[in-house]
Amino acid sequence: MRFSVLGELTVTDAEGRPLGFGEGRVRKRGVRHLLSVLALRDWALSAEQLRSLLWDDDPPESTSAPRTLVYRARRLLPRGEESLATEVDHAGVQRYRLVRGPGDEFDVEEFGNAATLADKERRRGNLERAASLYEEALALWRNRPGEAPLPDFPPTAAMDAYLAPLLTRRVQVTEALVETRLDLGRHGPGLAEQISGFLAFDPLNERLHALRMLDLHRTGRRAEALLAFRHAAESFERLLETSPGARLERMRDRIRADDPALLWRPRQRSPQCEDERPPDLRARPTARGVVDVTLGGKDNYAADRAFIARIIKETGTDTWKLSGEKRDCVVRMIRYIGGRGVRQFLDLGTGMPDPEGRDVHRIARQVAPDARLLLVDNDPNVGAYANALMADGEGIVFRELDLRDVDAVLREARSHLDFGEPVGLLCVNTLQHLGDTGEDLGTGALVEALGRYSGALPPGSLMAVTHISDDGLDPRLRPYLDARDPGSVFSLYLRSPAQIERLFCGLPLVEPGLVDVGRWRPDQPWTERKMRIIGGVAEVRGGARAAR
Repeated sequence: MRFSVLGELTVTDAEGRPLGFGEGRVRKRGVRHLLSVLALRDWALSAEQLRSLLWDDDPPESTSAPRTLVYRARRLLPRGEESLATEVDHAGVQRYRLVRGPGDEFDVEEFGNAATLADKERRRGNLERAASLYEEALALWRNRPGEAPLPDFPPTAAMDAYLAPLLTRRVQVTEALVETRLDLGRHGPGLAEQISGFLAFDPLNERLHALRMLDLHRTGRRAEALLAFRHAAESFERLLETSPGARLERMRDRIRADDPALLWRPRQRSPQCEDERPPDLRARPTARGVVDVTLGGKDNYAADRAFIARIIKETGTDTWKLSGEKRDCVVRMIRYIGGRGVRQFLDLGTGMPDPEGRDVHRIARQVAPDARLLLVDNDPNVGAYANALMADGEGIVFRELDLRDVDAVLREARSHLDFGEPVGLLCVNTLQHLGDTGEDLGTGALVEALGRYSGALPPGSLMAVTHISDDGLDPRLRPYLDARDPGSVFSLYLRSPAQIERLFCGLPLVEPGLVDVGRWRPDQPWTERKMRIIGGVAEVRGGARAAR
């Protein structure tokens, strides 16, 4: 059988004949809802779980309504109880599962598989294959503009929590397809028309509007690109009574300035492939590669490894071990936040995957299997890895955004997370990369941005920060790290403990306060080193106080 839920529910038998659901959709709406829910993923649900997914309030018939629907659905399915099986768990509770037989097909699974494979091919630099797979994934959605994308799922709050990641994944795949075609140099009328079709489904997608402007600009239609901005602005004003975000405004300004960086260039292959950087860049270590070396990863080059060797030789320090200690501290922080009942996280500055699997999304899912996460980073390399290895379309979403674009990040966060429930806001090993070379190191601007984030969160939320400090720093290390040194590799803003404490925006810190990462609720003895990374977790109790 084939179950298609990406659009109006259709179920066909082994010969391709559609199953009937009675006269009109209303008559067997409950059966449609049940089969759509069970086809969404391979899960076994109890009658109580089905009741919460199918009805916001009491079922319309009786407390046995889920079982009644199961009975009716079995009468429709060719293999009856063999297809919709009853299982008994270890506690003796009956659960219902839509059995995946050898010849059965589920479009929602095909969509997820094609999208994941497309992300991997894109990360490997196989853009033609990636674009083909993205097209294949989107072709499975059968609704037209103006129609509900998933009309046969029950319109309940509980069900919305499961459908939101799927709808977000569709948006993500749409954007990835357009970006991949642009990377291939396929800009032109055909792509512009395709983007317009996507915008008919998602008229407030700033990323798609910006990509449409870029496509028009690359084909020499600069005036049309600027007109597209005006039309987008009118849509936002009409539908949301607001102005376009910073992303669209930046694209407009770059087009006005004829920014040469907007012109098409062949895309570099990912770091997982051969190092195809120009020879003068291959000899330079990168902050990302050096950190990967310290964590024992493989996403680094000879220049990165040589840099670490030089640090050890010239300074005699073992500060490189702090990378692992910081990651261990973040693990403890996430577990603490999850232990306080938080089931959703906003990670500002996701970074590259941890070679030992200590990534935010993995730890959060260990604490709470149903945890929902929005991962944010402005590094396209991180985006390629995150889309392939982190984002799963089942509650974990990545967005390539700059955390300083607070409006854009919060807009994405509100579409993916429930701001009526506590959120874990994570700023771990991120903020030291942002600032300026003034006396304050740009701390005031960061405090203002973080105050807007924490002020948007509901009471019960928690905010975690880790940050390198200039306190106790071995002077021999400063030229390698300090952003104010023209020759520094890392270009970090080495803030004082007092400046780092300001980043919590006046929120009360939980015990033990702002301390070295090795001393924050440690599970092993702490070792003092010649460089400090300090961190803490603060509570949101009804709004932040932006402390400058």
